[in-house]
Amino acid sequence: KTKQKKTITYETRYYTPTLSPDLQHIACVEVDEANNSYLTIVDTYHGTKIKSIKSPIGIHIQQPQYHSSGEKIVAIGVSENGTTLVEIDLKNEKLELLLPWGNQQIERPIYYDDTIFFKTNIDNKDDIFSLNKGQIVRITDTQFGAFNPYVHQNKVYFNDYTLKGLKINHLTLNDSTAQTVRIDKIKTLYPNQNTFQIPAVATNGDTTYSISKYNTIAH
Repeated sequence: KTKQKKTITYETRYYTPTLSPDLQHIACVEVDEANNSYLTIVDTYHGTKIKSIKSPIGIHIQQPQYHSSGEKIVAIGVSENGTTLVEIDLKNEKLELLLPWGNQQIERPIYYDDTIFFKTNIDNKDDIFSLNKGQIVRITDTQFGAFNPYVHQNKVYFNDYTLKGLKINHLTLNDSTAQTVRIDKIKTLYPNQNTFQIPAVATNGDTTYSISKYNTIAH
């Protein structure tokens, strides 16, 4: 309304902010210098930190989104075990894994009532799926891929990847493909891809590197 910008936090390590349903709080991911991950809640108007919920050791959270009640948050969990969906109870400050660890690329989880909608890749294609009480349902079955779900009044809106780029598409939940599926680990091309480790590199303080101007034509 005022067309004015205001910075509410300074010298912090916050990212992926999301507004609470009552617009009074902002939930964001915080990563400290020791690489610990937190779900941090700050005041919308002053940026004052209200609470920080530390993730279990080794788990980093991404893309948090509020439930309409404002009492819980869904997010993506990432660790050396892979990816999963997590739900964080803001009152009890507890984190629950909603899916087994896997190697799918999960994106943009959101609530619609008590159902969670998200994008992941099954059968070599990205589509929108829902999760409710442990049951996973395929919502879209697009030709090239569906992304960024948004649900309103029983309709699912999403980006539909077409030959002409991303288009906005939608469907009514009752008219969706509604196919129950299972999320299994994606088979890799080579068995050692699942156990690959970056080799340790010995370094010392005397190593120097030359700096040269980047040439776009040469690359």
